[in-house]
Amino acid sequence: MEPLAQTGTARDPSAVEFLRAREGDGAAFAAFLARYEGRLARIVRAFVPPTDAEDVFQEVCLRLVAKGRLYDPSRPLVPWLDAVARQVAAAWLRRRGRRPADRSSGEDLDALPAPSGGAGDPWVLDAVREYVAGRPAREREALRLVLGNGLTQREAAAQLGVPSGTVAGWLARAVRMLRERLGGSP
Repeated sequence: MEPLAQTGTARDPSAVEFLRAREGDGAAFAAFLARYEGRLARIVRAFVPPTDAEDVFQEVCLRLVAKGRLYDPSRPLVPWLDAVARQVAAAWLRRRGRRPADRSSGEDLDALPAPSGGAGDPWVLDAVREYVAGRPAREREALRLVLGNGLTQREAAAQLGVPSGTVAGWLARAVRMLRERLGGSP
């Protein structure tokens, strides 16, 4: 493993913090976990029942420690973290027979477990994709951050540099428009 000082590619303070943590710096890992605990927990809760979420979250933390050397600091940290959390949750579900083993790691809408009520219907997913594709770039990114990555509206707004009310408006419009396209479906 290359020492942190020699990597020179991680510009994101969170990535630097993670690089220090993977080198064994306990304080850096604690700070890193404090920053991303909510995000990782939301991803886990999106996949697994609440009764098992804490156990799966612990597995995510163990995986980050065990596989942290695989993170490429020249790449963004957040998508890698999201993928690790989704992979751990998907593996947990497969072990319990709750999800087919041939599904992907959860990187797209098709791989997310279908909530009850028909939201996994291909027609619904197509309507969501079509709506999102037609939105301006910043609005698409807000939808991805909140709906796909589990950030709060406030977190997404901070990341995009817009007021949280703007993100709330984009999400409200998306829900309203999708309801209209889907004939009033919840």
